[in-house]
Amino acid sequence: MRDSTDDEALLATPMNEALLNAKHGSSWLRWYCLLIVSGVSGLQGGYWANFGPISEAVEPYFGWEDSDIALLANWGPIMYLLAAVPTAWLLDIAGLRVSCIVAALLTLAGSVLRCIHVHPGSEGSLLMHGGQILNAIAGPVAMSAGPVLSAVWFPPSERTFATAVVATTNYGGSAAMFALGPLLVPAGKSSDETGANLLAYMQYEALVAAALFAGALAFPRAPKPLPSRSAGLPRVAARQGLASLRRVRPFWMLALSYGVSAGVFAAWGSMLGPNMKAVLPADKAETQGGWMGFGGAIAGIFGGILLSAYADRASARQGRKKWLLMALEATAVACALAFAVLCGLPEPSRHTAAPSNSSSTTSDEAQVSTWRLTLLYVTSIGVALCVNAAAPLFYEAAVEAAFPIAEGLVTTVLTVSMNIAVLVFLLVPYVPHGGTQWMNWTLALACALALLIVCPLSEPRKRLQVDEVVDQSA
Repeated sequence: MRDSTDDEALLATPMNEALLNAKHGSSWLRWYCLLIVSGVSGLQGGYWANFGPISEAVEPYFGWEDSDIALLANWGPIMYLLAAVPTAWLLDIAGLRVSCIVAALLTLAGSVLRCIHVHPGSEGSLLMHGGQILNAIAGPVAMSAGPVLSAVWFPPSERTFATAVVATTNYGGSAAMFALGPLLVPAGKSSDETGANLLAYMQYEALVAAALFAGALAFPRAPKPLPSRSAGLPRVAARQGLASLRRVRPFWMLALSYGVSAGVFAAWGSMLGPNMKAVLPADKAETQGGWMGFGGAIAGIFGGILLSAYADRASARQGRKKWLLMALEATAVACALAFAVLCGLPEPSRHTAAPSNSSSTTSDEAQVSTWRLTLLYVTSIGVALCVNAAAPLFYEAAVEAAFPIAEGLVTTVLTVSMNIAVLVFLLVPYVPHGGTQWMNWTLALACALALLIVCPLSEPRKRLQVDEVVDQSA
């Protein structure tokens, strides 16, 4: 662990008078920067989820199977792990502006690649995979840039809020694709109609990505005045920071807690459709699972932003992020356990008098399952709300624990832990005779483990202590 003299040296670092008075005003450009970084995060997350919501239309068009759709999505965590180290170096050495431009360019290049040949055959399939790979390489910037942005551009009273906006737009983009995809590329059309719809969809995406890239080119270099004292202090170099990070025990507790809960939840969410087949008829499972995921994402966006604003305004200076995390994880455990129990309940008995026509049978089946379906929605959305709302708090707490190690490096390592958990969950072999119920119990266990890891943690406030020097000297 770091020596206490290191923290004392940080507190004693001399700063000029203009910087000490920076708390009295922050640049309005911070909102433009937040718009661009959130756009990169949202587009990258949305384009990652391109094909899942329209799988019923594109599978027969390209001759794909479910495994092809899964691979298109799996490029996300695969390329994330490969691009994590270069991204941490880019954020540390080149800075936020260059990193956002590079990420926006990768997203644009991927979207253009998908427009080149939208026709059945190997060439069209390869271009779709290539586009997804380029978009996936931008993933670490999309997920790690939030704390860097908040540290450079936002005062302490707005940092968690800014981090939350960037973090939530990433999975908010995925949720938007669930609504837009089937609307623009509906299933059940002829091959020519599907091809035309898909081309238009890909072209719209390219236009939005081009607008974002143009906006990223206008990204300002640095705020004047700086929004906090810590924003003007140098960070530990990337290589030295990685070595130092290994000795920061609170960070690794936070990384393990976040990685286990968020990683297992993300993988579990991607399997909601197959999960629902154990409860609902096969023709309804995918649709209902998709709407559960969509509702959870929307709840996570609003919950994460509102809770982070509360953490900034009411409790950040008093060291209460830990208690917020514990409350969220405990609620997530309760919701996950309830969901697992609901999925394991036997089907309610049917009426003894069998209806004479098939439409009545369908109506009866839907009627007896309504109560359980409603509770499944409530509990699944509850888990999503808690896990997603906790993410910005984990990010900011981890940065506080590791300061003055660069925020980009810290958040990249944190999100790598989450992606590792996603891959491990998805690679676990099928449990014999266990169906999908093991996924639900694993989610509950992961949230419980995350809670237990956070409980003994003393909330770190290294960066806030540096910033409070300004308050004490005012």
